[in-house]
Amino acid sequence: HDISAQEFMSRELALVRVQGGKELRKRIMDIVETFHAKVVDVAPNSMIIEVTGHENTIDSLVRLLKDYDTVELVRTGRISMLRGH
Repeated sequence: HDISAQEFMSRELALVRVQGGKELRKRIMDIVETFHAKVVDVAPNSMIIEVTGHENTIDSLVRLLKDYDTVELVRTGRISMLRGH
């Protein structure tokens, strides 16, 4: 359905798997906190980060995480829902 003529919320969801042992986790966590993202899984040499927001916000987070060997990235694309209904 075309909801563009009505008030709606629009966001994107991304999951990012980043390689890095204990020595890199603090730096990665600082980036995660800046973007109000969260760590949803931790393994000995990697972590999975979940982030929601506008496309440019997710793009910025992904660019910063590429410095820490991003292994896998999945994105939903934009999803929307009508407001106030």
